[in-house]
Amino acid sequence: MTPDPRGTPTLRSFATAHVDADSVPTPSILPPGFDKLGGVVNRDFAVFFNTCGSDAFRSDLHVRNMAAALCVIHDYFSSNEKRTSPMNTTSNKKAPTDEYIVHGGARSLFTRKLTAALDFYGARYRIEPRGPFADDVLQVRANTHQIPLIHTPEDWVLADTTPILRLLDGRFPARRLFPAGPLGVLVSVVEEVLDEWVARVMVHYRWHNPENALYVLSQGAGRQLTLDELKEHPVFHWGPRACRATGTEHPAQQQTAEREYLRMLDALETQLGSTRYALGDRPSAVDTILLGGLRAHTNADPIPDLSGYTRVLEWEAECENGWDGKGELAPFPPSTPFAQHMLALTRDEYTKFVSSNAHALAAGEKVFQIETYGELTTYLAREYPERSRRILQTHAYDTLSEQERSQVLAWLEDERLTDILYEN
Repeated sequence: MTPDPRGTPTLRSFATAHVDADSVPTPSILPPGFDKLGGVVNRDFAVFFNTCGSDAFRSDLHVRNMAAALCVIHDYFSSNEKRTSPMNTTSNKKAPTDEYIVHGGARSLFTRKLTAALDFYGARYRIEPRGPFADDVLQVRANTHQIPLIHTPEDWVLADTTPILRLLDGRFPARRLFPAGPLGVLVSVVEEVLDEWVARVMVHYRWHNPENALYVLSQGAGRQLTLDELKEHPVFHWGPRACRATGTEHPAQQQTAEREYLRMLDALETQLGSTRYALGDRPSAVDTILLGGLRAHTNADPIPDLSGYTRVLEWEAECENGWDGKGELAPFPPSTPFAQHMLALTRDEYTKFVSSNAHALAAGEKVFQIETYGELTTYLAREYPERSRRILQTHAYDTLSEQERSQVLAWLEDERLTDILYEN
């Protein structure tokens, strides 16, 4: 198998490595025949493994995901059939279905991000309700309580929507949501700030507005809760802690977060008057997280009132039908006015956050303070934003050719965005 010429050196070496079964733990849950497995590692799985790192597989139980993936490839290489696609995961022994199962909730931002993506891919999928406190074999296999999880046709259980979308891009290459080349860096940066910064506004709207919290938790309970029951609900107490961790504890911070979100919707409303999607006339990963926020939070909860955003709401409804496969993204570097709005937000607010978060982690500090919209704001130092930044660099920047890297680096420097990728 020929490695992807655009892959990183780490990915290339991983994807072409031979598996030494003797070096891998062999608990009883591994599929039959794993102890005899050798051969070239499946590139789909290599992409996901290299994106998420090895932490998710350190427990013996988590080897099952890797083993299941490798056994699919073992079946293929035993068949002497030529592969028709470098990212095709099927073999002469077909999976019983091509259906994906999304384990998550309708009121979950990232569940709705993932289902929006699957609609754009045109993939077959179904949703199984799941909350973040489930404790079962899926939680063990994915090594996380977070939702959503996706259960793939070849029996992988994966978490983390951005790496999942990058994997699915390989399976639906004509409908990929992260384009290749410099444009892919721009898409990745905008998606990153929506995932890791604007998402804090969703948390604020839900848990600082008792009307929203009561509405959502009553839906989860299957009946209307009383205010006294709401006050005793454990999730209701979790919400304000999440807001404190993400810098929206105080009323002034809440107001600036709301203004930021509504200004973003203003930009999207204007953009949709000239293009079909946020970054042009075809969808990207940016559209999936925008739709996730609308469908799980701001257009689903009582607050805020988005009735004035006519184009945004019509667009959200139209996207339920998926994508017709037509259109192109706006070119790099100008992209669209909406993209420029988001890049300005990234430059003015998010890069300070992500850089300071990295410094706090390196110093072993639990919290850090920065100015956000002119006010000194405290944040919890969290590992995931830094991990996500490294994923962005590995899969959007490091995969570029030398010429493309020079072009992108010059653009990042002009836009004062280099901290989105790495520490200076």
